[in-house]
Amino acid sequence: MKSILLVFVFVPQLLTLKMSAQHDTSKINIGISFTQLVSGTPELMVDYFFHDYFGISINSGYNYKTVNGFIKVGDVVDIEKQHGTYFKVGLKMRIYSNTPYVTPFVQLFYVGSFYNEMGMRQDYNNAGSEIPVSASGYVNGCAAVTGADFRVCSKLAFKVALQVGSYRRTDHLKYPSNTFQPGLGVEGILLTNQLLAGLVYKL
Repeated sequence: MKSILLVFVFVPQLLTLKMSAQHDTSKINIGISFTQLVSGTPELMVDYFFHDYFGISINSGYNYKTVNGFIKVGDVVDIEKQHGTYFKVGLKMRIYSNTPYVTPFVQLFYVGSFYNEMGMRQDYNNAGSEIPVSASGYVNGCAAVTGADFRVCSKLAFKVALQVGSYRRTDHLKYPSNTFQPGLGVEGILLTNQLLAGLVYKL
């Protein structure tokens, strides 16, 4: 019984000491992920920390380039145009690090993704010909991000992170495993995924 009381008394104190030792105490982070240039504009990333460890994040970008997934089984459509705005809103937690030069973090996002796709589908009733197809709409998605900020100087850091996500959509023009969804990335084996890498300015 006494050992249980000691746990309840001392563990919170130890946690408080560790929480107070956070090296990165910036309140506002403004960043750009350049890896999204393969699909459109860079992704704008804004974080506001209401605590040394916890904050809220808002990201946004626009897709205007055609991107295909990695798995090409069953493709019968050539996507010619692919456009879509997306936004992400969620929570971010900075993880304690012994070094001031690296700040690991995790994020959980709601992802809102608009899409407008146009392409040509093979016409099986008329060999050698194609018919135009299109799809547009909005999907709700979710994503989890894990990564780290590597300090370049007192106000600037290089960010690298991996995002995995999920969404529901029934009007894919291409085979579902070969699709790209704005803000969520390309289809993987089970989940969508994309890399985030860029610069972050800390205030």
